[in-house]
Amino acid sequence: MNKMELIRALGVIRERYGNKSIDDISQLLIDDADISGAEIVEEGSGMQLKLLKDSGPVQEVTFGKIIWTDLTVEDAELLREFYSEVMGWSSSTEDMGDHNDYNMKDSSGNTVAGICHSIGVNQGVPPCWMIYVQIEDMDESLEKCKALNGKVLKGPDDFGSYLSCVIQDPAGACFALFQSK
Repeated sequence: MNKMELIRALGVIRERYGNKSIDDISQLLIDDADISGAEIVEEGSGMQLKLLKDSGPVQEVTFGKIIWTDLTVEDAELLREFYSEVMGWSSSTEDMGDHNDYNMKDSSGNTVAGICHSIGVNQGVPPCWMIYVQIEDMDESLEKCKALNGKVLKGPDDFGSYLSCVIQDPAGACFALFQSK
């Protein structure tokens, strides 16, 4: 893994250690890096990466992996109540500026999905459970999608540290591609 791959990987790590070292980074050849939210330090016989934000364990980036799931609908509040009752989920509010979306949590308090209004960045997204799949190259994936009779429904949209695009497969199922920068 080179420096750019490491920076890209950090862009999609949602859960992080707080001031704890990650082992086995000593094999990386990292120049004097300036990574937002992280610090590279020499400890013992090698280099280690300290992530400065505390939000849980580090997850490795795997291309082709489903990294998030959310439900996009007109009335997110109604469906938040439905899934809370049926699944036993609790929820927390996600402030989207002009409206609230919801993070749904399992009985242990782990966020497992989102329920979103089909407005703002989700405007034009069909009502569905949307999976987000981590990909390496947005342009290449979109070319292949079109060549294989899929459709680009929305995007790609640039959200600063990542790109996202909603596509439809030839059978009509929709999902989102996610590429960290």
